[in-house]
Formats: sequence, C-alpha cells, structure tokens
Amino acid sequence: MRFHPSCVLLVGLVLFSPVPSDAQETDRLTGREAEEKIREADRLASEGNVTEATRLYYQVTVSNPDNAEAQLKLAGIYAGTNELENAVGAFRAAAEHGDGDQQAEAYVGLTNALFRLGRHQQAAEAAPKVIESDPSNTEAHVYLAMSLAKIGRAEEAVDAAQRAVELAPDSATAHAALGMAQFELGDEAAARASFGKALELDASMAEAHAGMADILLAAGDYDGAIAEATKAIEIDNQLTQAYSIRGIAHNAKGDAGAAYSDLQMAVTVNPNDFEAQLAFGQMHEAQGNPHLAREYYKAAAELNPSSSEAVVSLGRVMANSGDASGATELLRKSLEQNPDSAELHYQLGRILGSQDQVDAAMAELDAAIGLDAGLAGAHYERGRLLLTKKQDAAGATAFLKRAVDLEPDNAAFLTDYGAALIATQQVDAALAALSKAASSPGYKDPVGLYNLGRAQLAKQDFAEAVESLERSIAAAPPNWGSPYLVLAWANFSMIKAGCPCPGDEALVAAVQENYRKAVELGVSDPNLQARVDALAKGEKVK
Repeated sequence: MRFHPSCVLLVGLVLFSPVPSDAQETDRLTGREAEEKIREADRLASEGNVTEATRLYYQVTVSNPDNAEAQLKLAGIYAGTNELENAVGAFRAAAEHGDGDQQAEAYVGLTNALFRLGRHQQAAEAAPKVIESDPSNTEAHVYLAMSLAKIGRAEEAVDAAQRAVELAPDSATAHAALGMAQFELGDEAAARASFGKALELDASMAEAHAGMADILLAAGDYDGAIAEATKAIEIDNQLTQAYSIRGIAHNAKGDAGAAYSDLQMAVTVNPNDFEAQLAFGQMHEAQGNPHLAREYYKAAAELNPSSSEAVVSLGRVMANSGDASGATELLRKSLEQNPDSAELHYQLGRILGSQDQVDAAMAELDAAIGLDAGLAGAHYERGRLLLTKKQDAAGATAFLKRAVDLEPDNAAFLTDYGAALIATQQVDAALAALSKAASSPGYKDPVGLYNLGRAQLAKQDFAEAVESLERSIAAAPPNWGSPYLVLAWANFSMIKAGCPCPGDEALVAAVQENYRKAVELGVSDPNLQARVDALAKGEKVK
C-alpha cells in the first residue's frame, strides 16, 4: 500500500536533476541567508517552478545540512517525484536536526519512503519514533501496521492498525491497514470486512481494491482477483502490489503472457517490490525455469530476510538444482534470525534428509513439529525417513498417519502411509489408504500402485491387483522387476484349482511372461518358479 505523507504537496511532477551545477556551494549560509532562500524557494514552488525551488532548497541543505526545514521540504519533493533513495536521506537529516512537529513529519515521511522502497524492517523501526512523540499520530500507526504485516509480525500489526482505527474511525487508510494486517494473520473474513469498510469510506482507494484482490486470489477466485486488481491499477497505475496479484492470478489461469507482463511491470515500477519479486520467482519455478526462479527468490529474500516464504523458496530451488549445501547454509543462517520458524526447520530437515544426514534431519523436523504440530509436511518427512532410512515401519506409521489426518487427500502422504501399513501387516488399512491415493487424478506413483496390488492380492482381489500392477509397470522405470513378480502371482492366482482349463491360455501366458521378465530383471521366487515349471509341463493347479 502507498499512502503519501502530508509533507508531499507537489504531485504530478516530471523527473529532473535536483542538483544543478551551480548549487555546489560549500560556504555556510547565515541564518538570514538560509531563511531568505527557503522563502524564495517556497514562492517558486507555489508558482509551479519546482526545478528552481529545488535548486534553492538543495543549496541550503549543502551549506547548512542541519537546516531541518530545508531538508524536509527537499525530501517532500524527492518523495513526490519517486526519488525515494534521495527522499530517505533528506528525511533522515530532517528528523535528526528537527524537533517537535517538524521531526514528527520527517519520521512520517521517512517511514513512507522506506515502506515504498520495500525496506519494511526499517520502516517498522522508524514509525515508533513518531508515536513516541505523538501517540495520536494516525499515519504513524498506519505505517507501523503495514510494515509489521510485511515482515510477518501479524499480531503486532493488527494491534497497531486497530489503534489507528480507534484514533480515526473514518480513515479509509486506517481500515485498509487493518485489513492488510488481518490478512497476514490469516483472518480473511475480518480482512474482507476491513477492506470493505475502507472502500465504503473511499471507493477510490486503490490499496483497498488490491487488498480485496489478494483475498480473492487466496480463495482461488482468479477472475475476481484480476477484476479487483484491475480496478486498483486503473486508480493508481504505480501500485505494484496490484500488478503482482493480477500477474499471479493470470499465471494460475495458465495465461503466462499476461502474467509475465504484469509481474515485469511490477518490478520495473519498483525493483524493491518484495511481492513482485517473489511472484516472479514462483512463476518461473512453476514453468520449470529454476535458474530464473532462483534470481527472483534471491532478490525477494534480500528485500525481506525475515520472510520465511522467500528464504524457503530460494532454498528449495537451490536444493532441487543440486546446490543442497548452499541451501543448507542459507536456511541455517535464516534460522539464526528466525529460530521459531517451523517452516524453516521443516525445509532444512527435508534438505538434510535428501543428503542422508538422517539424524540431523529428524532433529530439525522434530523442532518444526514442536513449533507447529499442524505442519503436515514435517510429520510426513519424519515418517518417510523412519520408513526408508531407518527401516522403522512401526515408528513411521504414527507420523505418516498424522500427516494424512492433517491432509487426507494428499496422494503422496497416503502412498507412504500405505507402504508403512503394508510393512506392519495392516492390510485392510493399507488397502483403504492406497486405494484412495490411486484414485487421485493423474496418479502414477509406481511404488504406490505396486503396494496397492500387493494389498489387493492379499485380500484375493485378483483382477483388481492385476490392474494396479499393470499401472505400476506402466509408470515404473524399465529396470524394476518386483511388479512383474507380483503380477505373475496375481495371474497365477486367477487359475482355478484343477486347471488350466480351456480359456485359461492367456492367463498361463501372462504368468510365464511376467515371471520371465521378473527373473530377467533380477527378481525371483522359488515357490512361483515351481508353479511356472509345473504349468510348462501341463500340470494342473492343486
């Protein structure tokens, strides 16, 4: 959100060089001379001659850097022309040398400029300076709320925004800030109400439309998100948040061209827009461009180091690209600053597990679960490591069950849960879990289908077992022999006692061919071998 401080009175200006060559004066002006130049600059500014006014303000700040009035007015011009880096410097100088209302105004402007630059941590540190001297300053509470929301301190953000609403119940900006904080906290219903109140007070508030778009995006209403974001952009075509949201929605709908255009606009208007950089990374990752995704995630993480989402995304791409050690170092450094982030512990545990550092991985996953018992992925990874690395199927079952309880439709969770149940001889429960996994759209996990076939074979559902095992073979690597062995058993089990009989020729051929392939791939079974040999001799099944 972008709310402009009261000191920025000059709008719609063209960009210009604020440092004319004849302004490089080093002799200190007397108090009277400085005052005269400021008054003349004020007059020029009021007449629309901003270039000349800026030259005079700048002369005063060069010769008298402790002149808070000149610094403040120069900062206002910089902010109005989006020269935010210059604005930050001038506002800092004004805050350092000013006092009373002047200092408070400088800190408000500084907070605004820092927020617009994406330096949310610094903005959150600057806003309280205003509140210390003037607890009733609504703007300061608004900026504090928005900045805290951006760095993930949602509960504090809500408190600050509620204070702003108490101070100014008819302020649309205060209600919009509250909506932003509530959305960050995860209370979408309250956020929708706050953004709605902001729009009721001021229907032209672009930030509130963008907030509504964000809520619709989170709900999967991509068309609604695009419509609200478009309204925001029509009101304020410099609002990068709206471009980010619309770009993400376009990408979710599969319109990569429109998504790229919006996200490129967002980072062009403001390269320090955290959401845009993060969204660009997500788009490139989804499109299979890990190197580009890594660059955008890196930019997002640098802009907001406290964002677990950015750091985790960067770490994930690094690990998936083969830089597991770099990802591990990144996550460990982030955990030094955010030790209570369950997501960071989880991702670090996942990466350590992929490096076969099993004990260290499980320690991180335990930490994640201790911080957030509802983090399904951490339970899943913990169970998977017990199942595959420690061969502790009984221990794995409890963790995998918890993961499935938390996400009952997650096919990967169901698959490994089913494998643990098979290993612990809980066939009925395994059959239920694996059947549900296999019914997921597009399911092609060869191990899951193999285990499902084993469970169906154990329950004498021979035809179903054949179907599952054939699906497993179709999805499996060509050098895996186990599904052929179990498929041969399933085919054999369909031959009735006293047969083969007329019509069983295809079953006999399937038994022989699938067992031949299993043996060829290094898998055999003496019991089945004896039966295959008997069939080859024309003997009947006993």
